[in-house]
Amino acid sequence: MNDKPFVLSKNINPHFYKVWNTKKSNIILKGGRGSFNSSVVAFKLCMMMYQEIIQGHTANVVCVRENKTNLRTLVYKQINWALTQMNLVDEFDSYVSPMRITHKQTGSSFLFYGADDPDKLKSDKTTDVIGLWYEEAANMKSSEVFDQSNPIFIRNKSECVDDVKIFCSYNPPKNPYDWINEWVDSKKKDSEYLVDHSTYLDDEMGFTVAQQQRLRALKLMTMTTIGIYI
Repeated sequence: MNDKPFVLSKNINPHFYKVWNTKKSNIILKGGRGSFNSSVVAFKLCMMMYQEIIQGHTANVVCVRENKTNLRTLVYKQINWALTQMNLVDEFDSYVSPMRITHKQTGSSFLFYGADDPDKLKSDKTTDVIGLWYEEAANMKSSEVFDQSNPIFIRNKSECVDDVKIFCSYNPPKNPYDWINEWVDSKKKDSEYLVDHSTYLDDEMGFTVAQQQRLRALKLMTMTTIGIYI
């Protein structure tokens, strides 16, 4: 466990402050390798849950990937990492079947689902929902995943929050006509959406620079592949 006090300003880049502070219900984070958008979402969801927990509320967060196979090694691992960085991990128990991370005292949970099992999403009975995260959303089949799932979790919103915060993070495909690129473009002028675009060039804190080998690889890819981080 990390015993150092968690300082938010030392763990997210200034670029993401608007994402952290927005009042909008729908937040789209578009970013390639080294943008750290998934880390920001994980921190935000953990903070949202903890703010409810310290008030004695039960709060649940739902995390969705394109299939259940990738849940444990990616988004599940990301939430556990964020809890560790925030010195909260000892307050939670982690389970694999069914996959969840649960606060020991309140029962508040991070729940993990694959979008390849739409019937399970549609039949979900989770209540007290405060957040929903579609991670690597470009790998979903289409925006129908959002259209079908969002109303279910919004309907089961916690009474302690004004709305369910819906996060969608993804690495933009090169093809401008890919469904998610077109879908995100259609949301840019929607007042209920915040659309954020980040690249490794927004890493003012030097998180990527600290990994020099990875940075050199990113720069090489940028020179050899047009639009790799645009």
